[in-house]
Amino acid sequence: MRIPVQVKVYGQTILSNALIDSGAEGKFIDSKFVAKHRIPVRKLVKPIPVHNVDGTPNQNGTITHYTLRPLLFGNKLTMAFLLVTSLGKEDIIWVYLGLNSATP
Repeated sequence: MRIPVQVKVYGQTILSNALIDSGAEGKFIDSKFVAKHRIPVRKLVKPIPVHNVDGTPNQNGTITHYTLRPLLFGNKLTMAFLLVTSLGKEDIIWVYLGLNSATP
């Protein structure tokens, strides 16, 4: 399932869609989306190895950067810690762990 999301960057709003995935092991943002919109990133202290759903290594290798961004899902604003990696056709993958305060 995909839901509309607004990403806040330098006072501007970027419109996109987030893939909601109950099997994801984190919250991710696509590296090409980050570069295209000049979203600021920070380096992780310890890189994170990444594998695709089928067990193959992700084409970007390990995750080395993250961004902390305000995201707006409908009328719900949340500060999101997003790991930067290659997501193929997706801009954002948002893990769904059930109903809690961080779930849009």
